[in-house]
Amino acid sequence: MSDTNQTRGDSMTKRDYIKFAEVIRVIIKSREPQITPAVRAFITQSIADIFAEDSPRFNREKFYKACEK
Repeated sequence: MSDTNQTRGDSMTKRDYIKFAEVIRVIIKSREPQITPAVRAFITQSIADIFAEDSPRFNREKFYKACEK
């Protein structure tokens, strides 16, 4: 059984990064008391670390800005 990602490659695309940024933006803008600034930063930085490992072209600063829009 072959993995379809093997054929396309395992790297995520810019579209994938944008979708994640949209989700993070919703979390950041939420007014839930348990979502503190420290939690927001941890989520954003942790995901950015994964993306940076995935692609040498990943732009961490652009991602952070997209998360905050």
